[in-house]
Amino acid sequence: MQFERVHAGVVLTERHSFEGLDGLRGVAAFAVVLHHASNRLTSAPLAVDLFFALSGFVIDYAYRQRLVEGALSAVGFGLERLVRLYPLYLYGLLIAIIVQAVRTAAGEANWTWGLLAQCAGLELFFLPRFETFPPFRVFPLDTNFWSLFFEVLVNALYVLRRWAQRDIVIITLAGLGMFVGAAYIAHTPFLGWQTDRFVGGFPRALFSFFLGVGLQRAWAAGILPPIRVPFLALAVITFGLFVFAPAKQQTLYNFGFILIASPAIIGVAAMSSVETWMRPLARWLGRISYALYVVHFPLIDGLQAAYNLLLGRPVVAQTPIWLVFPIALTSVLVAHFSTRFFDEPVRAKLKPMVRRVSGGAKIQSPEESARATI
Repeated sequence: MQFERVHAGVVLTERHSFEGLDGLRGVAAFAVVLHHASNRLTSAPLAVDLFFALSGFVIDYAYRQRLVEGALSAVGFGLERLVRLYPLYLYGLLIAIIVQAVRTAAGEANWTWGLLAQCAGLELFFLPRFETFPPFRVFPLDTNFWSLFFEVLVNALYVLRRWAQRDIVIITLAGLGMFVGAAYIAHTPFLGWQTDRFVGGFPRALFSFFLGVGLQRAWAAGILPPIRVPFLALAVITFGLFVFAPAKQQTLYNFGFILIASPAIIGVAAMSSVETWMRPLARWLGRISYALYVVHFPLIDGLQAAYNLLLGRPVVAQTPIWLVFPIALTSVLVAHFSTRFFDEPVRAKLKPMVRRVSGGAKIQSPEESARATI
């Protein structure tokens, strides 16, 4: 079966980029950083739902052609995703192990050396270790790993079959039904990261991921509304939605974002071109977004613990608000240098090693493929 990438029924042969989607991924990651650094921004966890939808869009765009044509096997797909996700995952895990080792040595009550070793052994293989003490995280060393766990699961489901448009509608609606049911039981849509809400993380990821796949198919068919917004305005609006926290009806607001705002943001970004003067910023935000998401939590843990220990306060004492932005800025800098000097060189070394299994083609991440010839 011959398959070609198209947009609005026209086969595209020139370079196309989704730099707006790249930039918004970085904006969302920064909102999550501020949330964890401040213990505020109660709407910021919605960034994860945007991540899942963005992932569905770019993965379907980047991989569908090779999968349909048989140029890429399921094993090859898995290896390419592993090359994309695991180096920084391992890097973030090592940072988290060091931070928690220091906190354990400092005598934090909930941590022991045995627990640290157990968590490290499980999380090394993307496996959860359910906490039995507050806040009951399923990935105690780096709480953000829960979303990567479900990202891997929905990626595996995606590659198991060739999803026709009708199938995408069905699985998206099924995911929505399960997600709403799980959220109703838990009284929150923020599922997946805690022990008692862990199972609900799967329909949460499933719905948004395949919603993103559907949006990519709509973009390819040329049926997305031709609404174009300057990148800076769209970035400010998106960040504002993460910052805003309604005094009442937070759950209604959360579902409004997941069901309406998130797909609207992605659709508008996909249809809009980033202004020339904003492209370096958008590309940079996209480039560091994954590193920022993966490494910031243990960094925040470590910086907060160090500050409290220096002042002779309990390790887990709340960090003052004036420290939030210095901590966030430190996270951004570490993410930048981690991407430039660790992740990108390591992936460049690993890609040729799996190229043969992946069908001999040049291996690209979804983000790179979104800027490649289509």
